[in-house]
Amino acid sequence: MYSSTHRFQRANTSGIDNITLDAFKSNLDANLHSISIRMRSDTPYEFSPLHPIRVKKPSGKYRLICIPTVADRIVQKAVQSVLLSKSRWKYAKFNGINYGFVKGKKVSDAVKEALTHRNRNPFVYKTDIQSFFDNVDRTTLKEKIEQIIPQKSLHPLLFAAVDCEIAHVPDPFFKVIKAMGIVRGKGVRQGLPLSPLFSNLYLHHFDEIVRAARIDAIRYADDIIFFSDSEDACHRIHDLCKDKLFAIGLTLPDFGSHSKTILVKPSEPVEFLGISIEANATGQYQLAISSAQREHIRNSILNYADLKYLSEHGIGIATYAQRLRSLVGGFEGAYRDCIDTTSLFESMMQWARKACFELFKRHLNINLASIGKDARRFFEIF
Repeated sequence: MYSSTHRFQRANTSGIDNITLDAFKSNLDANLHSISIRMRSDTPYEFSPLHPIRVKKPSGKYRLICIPTVADRIVQKAVQSVLLSKSRWKYAKFNGINYGFVKGKKVSDAVKEALTHRNRNPFVYKTDIQSFFDNVDRTTLKEKIEQIIPQKSLHPLLFAAVDCEIAHVPDPFFKVIKAMGIVRGKGVRQGLPLSPLFSNLYLHHFDEIVRAARIDAIRYADDIIFFSDSEDACHRIHDLCKDKLFAIGLTLPDFGSHSKTILVKPSEPVEFLGISIEANATGQYQLAISSAQREHIRNSILNYADLKYLSEHGIGIATYAQRLRSLVGGFEGAYRDCIDTTSLFESMMQWARKACFELFKRHLNINLASIGKDARRFFEIF
């Protein structure tokens, strides 16, 4: 699910300069002054190469997230803020379909709208654009920026963000990156603050086509779900999407046993953004937490018992409890509209407590069960 999890991890991961967000904040005024000088210079602002990290998806596969430096993130966030505040830039606005990374819209809004759609049209066609970000044509994207965004002074920064590339990495990791289908000079790297807005810009015309066809649909970045009243209608939607996306260099997987393109019948549950939309005993649809997502949440929390994981994500003793609580709170908020939120929260508290106890016992030789509540409160742990 597009919850706070990955965003939170990226916020606390350094770019190639090894400066974390916490470290940047510790010398905030000087760092912001340095950015200001670079922005006012006659020389165009240049983004640093990106620090690549692999993030495990609930499916068990990996997604490559490319981390900019904190300074570069601030610059891109500033550009994003300007674009979101300009009413003429319609690609940053809600168009009825694009719930992902649009001001005023959240994951929960997308899921609740999906529930409404399914209660009206119970057949579901769900798909995922193949390697969307890695296959965006940069020339086409830059043309759209020039045509649509009136703030021409921002164009050089936007073009530079489009062209951001991964820093040079050791050969074994380079082979991993290459095997993931990432090619220099092609696509937009995931992890840039501006990447989501680029996706909405690139796919806005496709959204308009879907709306003109009067199809109930929701798109969150490259995740797309459609609702219809029959199997035949779902197949027609698939053909329409394949044709229109192919025209801009994108492809959809065909139907198949292991494909992300699926047709879901009314009696079957469908997962969207980590939440299951399934029928209850009366035939009405409801939101529930899928077993796969529950396992993903469990593993995410139990990672906090792994000292190597904590070190890799810049989590020390001073921030351990706060970050673990933030993780639990993020998941609780993301799934608050599900029927089984209460049981999930109870399970998360158990997993968090288990992670704390295992970490202290295994690496610090401290048995938290024996030190009493006051001592545990001192450590601010579960």
